[in-house]
Amino acid sequence: MLKNILAIFLGLFIGIAVTFSGSGMAKEWFTEPSSLNFSQWQEVIRQAPAEFFIILLISYALGSLMGGVTTAFFVSTAKEAYAFLIGFILFVFSCVHIFCYRMPFWFELSTFFVFFPASWLGGKLVVSIQPDLIRFL
Repeated sequence: MLKNILAIFLGLFIGIAVTFSGSGMAKEWFTEPSSLNFSQWQEVIRQAPAEFFIILLISYALGSLMGGVTTAFFVSTAKEAYAFLIGFILFVFSCVHIFCYRMPFWFELSTFFVFFPASWLGGKLVVSIQPDLIRFL
């Protein structure tokens, strides 16, 4: 039980770290003034190019995938379910982010289709690779 809880926290940490690093790359598309208040930041997001949001989606997918892989690797049973849980938690974090900063509708809609499949795929990868890895070691 404790091992599974630690695996969830580790998976979340890895998923968030990958997502934040990808978000940092997306912010390179335009300069970010350091003294923006909330209403000014909304305007910057509104004027951001589509490439910004595509890179952000890719970082969401990679973060969810890596979080799912990490969690599934360390839990003992129900690897795909725990990986899917990571996708759900990251999706909730994303919804809070989207609620604070209004994004284009296509981006908001596509986040739903990014987190869950990517995290589930991470769990599926571990389930298919881990027995071979254990035999190799």
